[in-house]
Amino acid sequence: MPRRRKPEFLQVLYDLFRLTPIWVGPVVAACSYGLIRWGVPALFEPAFPEEAANRTFNHIVSNLAPMVAPYVGGLVLFVWLFALFDKISNWKSLENDKQRFD
Repeated sequence: MPRRRKPEFLQVLYDLFRLTPIWVGPVVAACSYGLIRWGVPALFEPAFPEEAANRTFNHIVSNLAPMVAPYVGGLVLFVWLFALFDKISNWKSLENDKQRFD
């Protein structure tokens, strides 16, 4: 019997957006952008100049995070749009079924 795979992050995000109100997707995208754009560099900024051992890694992460942030925010919005289209199409089909049975 094959092992069950854990659901992927984007699938979990898609399911979350299908269950939540419409306004949640852009808020999550903006928060993820802000967290990666300003939170990650602040987190990896060395507290003391003597911390030379991790200076290279911290410098790379601090410079890379602002470049990656728009892509992460865009990916979240992309998943949200797919969930929104699915939610609207299911809503329309439910309305058509309701009218057919009335």
